[in-house]
Amino acid sequence: MSLIRALAEGVSRFVVRHASPGSKEWAEGLAREADFVESDWKALAWSLGSTRVLFSYREAPLRSLDDLSTEAGKYAERMRHRFSSTGGIWIGNLLQALCWIVILAMSKHLHERIGYSLVVSGFVMLTIHTLMLRRKGYDVPDRDDSTGMIQYYKTGLERACSPNTLSFIAAVSFVLFVGALFVVSGQRFFDFLIGVVWITLTVFLLRKRQNNLRRLEEIETLLHDRS
Repeated sequence: MSLIRALAEGVSRFVVRHASPGSKEWAEGLAREADFVESDWKALAWSLGSTRVLFSYREAPLRSLDDLSTEAGKYAERMRHRFSSTGGIWIGNLLQALCWIVILAMSKHLHERIGYSLVVSGFVMLTIHTLMLRRKGYDVPDRDDSTGMIQYYKTGLERACSPNTLSFIAAVSFVLFVGALFVVSGQRFFDFLIGVVWITLTVFLLRKRQNNLRRLEEIETLLHDRS
């Protein structure tokens, strides 16, 4: 076996080993196809191309109602933990808003005042959001209510994909993004850095929504088969 072929196989094994649970089959399929590429250099190119699997995080597919019950239980536990910690989160957001208000009061330039005002607005919106989540925390079903947890999981995914939730996330992100741009106005490096962060966050949120929609389809199929 040539060094190039060995390198191609090593890349394929690396991708299969580190692929997310829901992307394992995809990675394994690409690795098998690389074995049928006759040219060593083309096989290496194919293997390097398969690394795109590593940038696509997918949860393990739900193949049965037992898998669904287990995943719903994990989701409910995560929500219990999140809601129990929202007290500290909303206080933290509020304190950050107050700190930015102090900085706003001390700012001298117009573009800084506009930027800090937007940043304060963003943290106020986050504070209100976490307080609303705290109120909803008491709706998590009991641990022995399997049907209730499945419905709670499904409802949570639907809420995460709803236009209202997406609009809120987009609004807060946009306000903070524009505010940061006003604050660092004229500093090219920071302008570029903020732009990179904004693009990265947008791609992450879009992929997260895609994964949630895929999971909802799996849940609908399992519940339909059960009925």
